[in-house]
Amino acid sequence: MSRTVHPGPTPHVTYELTALGRGFLEPMNVMCAWAAEHFDELLDARESHPAATGHGRP
Repeated sequence: MSRTVHPGPTPHVTYELTALGRGFLEPMNVMCAWAAEHFDELLDARESHPAATGHGRP
């Protein structure tokens, strides 16, 4: 991520993905698709975890 400051009478900043950040988009899309496909399983696993039921350590 790059951040550019634009000074002037109405100063503002803009953000833009760097080449490295753009290279991460495809793996992130794959990971998001996997999470969406397994969403119910993920929720079940989360809810069955001892910390979620109050029986685990804080």
